[in-house]
Amino acid sequence: MAESASDAQALEALTFLCSVDAKRAQRLFAAAQRRSFAEAIVREHNFARAKPAEYAETRVVPLLDKFDGTTFDNALSTREGRKCAEELANVLRETEPCQPLELDAGISKAAQRHADDVGANGIMAHVGTDGSEVGDRLRREGEWWGSCAENLSFGFETPEDVVLWLLIDDGVPSRGHRKNILDGSLQRVGCSTPTEHETGTCVVLDYAAAAFGPPERIHPTNDPAAILAALPHGLDALRREIETALVSPFTTVHLEYAPGSLEVKFVVNDGTETTTTTTKKATWSAT
Repeated sequence: MAESASDAQALEALTFLCSVDAKRAQRLFAAAQRRSFAEAIVREHNFARAKPAEYAETRVVPLLDKFDGTTFDNALSTREGRKCAEELANVLRETEPCQPLELDAGISKAAQRHADDVGANGIMAHVGTDGSEVGDRLRREGEWWGSCAENLSFGFETPEDVVLWLLIDDGVPSRGHRKNILDGSLQRVGCSTPTEHETGTCVVLDYAAAAFGPPERIHPTNDPAAILAALPHGLDALRREIETALVSPFTTVHLEYAPGSLEVKFVVNDGTETTTTTTKKATWSAT
């Protein structure tokens, strides 16, 4: 009996390990798929940016004969029909190449955050249900300055189709999606996974200038002078106000950092039951 019990326990342990390994393998496979999709999205962007004329001939021109009025390939209903694809081909032939985009993990997190919101709530907007815009979502993941942008793709699943139809930009008078993809000042990109949406799928693409990185870290210290010295340049008036406030034994100053911003609370308690709190906020951009 002891031997049977031992065999049963061994089998149970082996089954558990196989289950754990299977789950781990599934996670690794899913992560690899996400990475593969994002890398393919970046390759399509960089094909259009580095070789716009070649992209026009290999990606856009073959589509032209598939339009029948405003219907594409007997399946997709468009607003403008063939003319928007012809326009894109002509624009790309005249476009100067620009530097490639780099895939950024932090920006991808911001894109995924919005994709999850869009998918869960069935919205089709750049403003999230929490009121956030693309810049707000980027700031949650890192420091950035310069310019940023966002493209939303609905209903397309392959990296080639996502980028191609954003460039075609059917029904968008400003051609804003196209401009974002071809904007040389945008050098970093983040990509969400294809997320389930009432249109089929949604893919969120966020872009930022080259200056994007993790939030700056402030090393903990109890030294007021060191804390004040760590304040970003350009906040001299606020620094002097803090120094003046700290002269009083009744005043406590609380500093709360977020990427690109600082909230300062002046708490005054003169020993009575009355406490007064004044809050000031400052923001900055690195240059």
